[in-house]
Amino acid sequence: MLTSADKDKINEFLRKGKKLEAVKYLHDQHPLSLKDASDWVSFLAGESLQPPSFSRNEHLNSTNMAVDQKVKWLLQKGDYLEAIKYVREEKTLSLKESKQYVDRFSRETGITIPSSSSWKSGSIGMLIFLGIGTVFLIISIYLGLRDYRFYQNSIKVEGQIVALHYASESDTSSGAVPVVEYAWQGKTLRVYGDTYSNPPAVEIGETIEVLISQQDNSQMNLNIISERYFLIIVFGIIGIVFFAIGFVGKYGWPKW
Repeated sequence: MLTSADKDKINEFLRKGKKLEAVKYLHDQHPLSLKDASDWVSFLAGESLQPPSFSRNEHLNSTNMAVDQKVKWLLQKGDYLEAIKYVREEKTLSLKESKQYVDRFSRETGITIPSSSSWKSGSIGMLIFLGIGTVFLIISIYLGLRDYRFYQNSIKVEGQIVALHYASESDTSSGAVPVVEYAWQGKTLRVYGDTYSNPPAVEIGETIEVLISQQDNSQMNLNIISERYFLIIVFGIIGIVFFAIGFVGKYGWPKW
């Protein structure tokens, strides 16, 4: 039912001859359609003897209670923009009307709306995460393509791991790279790996491939996961994590 304050406000509008403003006031302040609001104004203006019934609005009231509960939860989380988006979708309102609805709900419930600077800074932060993630993913893809081209255009020579070279001779927990000997153009040559790992990725005595560039024989790589894919995997994982955080923070979880 209408409160005494509502009736006083409507009577004030009517005394000033502002019937349309009275209808709009009721429509904005209560879950009433424009027709229902108009019926109430007509009744208070003495144009109708039968007060309108709220019974036909029971379903609407129930729906609005559910909407208000969700809006309250979103505002308490600080998701001001998400609350506006939710109201717009659920009540089929314009963006301006949805914002007014959320603002009015905030005032009535005493829930503080975060300042524009806070949600803007959060939005910018998520864009930064998206940017960093994209850059790292691009680097990962670039390294993967470069490795693939190198492998396709390399000479494969069989080599044997003859030693493990530790980053610190006094501390074996510092990680080690393989030392590989291989035969090339009548000579026995030795090559060191680039990626230290603990425990070592290989063992002494293992046989592995040495990849030698056809264009520049001084460029080579060892055909093992730790040497070929370590940086690709690291940049890829970091890129996926940052991109996912930025995407979810900016746009929310995707609806599959």
